[in-house]
Amino acid sequence: MSMDSTFRGFCFGLSESFLIFETVNQIKEEREMKATISLDGLWQIVSSLSLRNQKWLAGKLEESIRQREETEYISKEELLAGIDAGLKDLKAGRTRPIEELFKELEHEVQD
Repeated sequence: MSMDSTFRGFCFGLSESFLIFETVNQIKEEREMKATISLDGLWQIVSSLSLRNQKWLAGKLEESIRQREETEYISKEELLAGIDAGLKDLKAGRTRPIEELFKELEHEVQD
């Protein structure tokens, strides 16, 4: 294989990688885009809904509020104590493969 063909192959690989990178960035941007509307505008939309749809929306809002209120927060002290304990475990050699952690997190998300 000549140096020229190796260079062209390298450039092709870079351009393919760049295209993939650009596509991934576009997808991320599209997911992050959110419509903004004033509360007055939102109220106009809600007011225009049928009573049945307003009740459905009210139920969804109540459920969302309840979930937010039930969310447990960790204090700064608890967070720092957890980090400290983790560092001590690391120094003592009490570790496990990252794959185990990923599997555990997968199961928590699915439950």
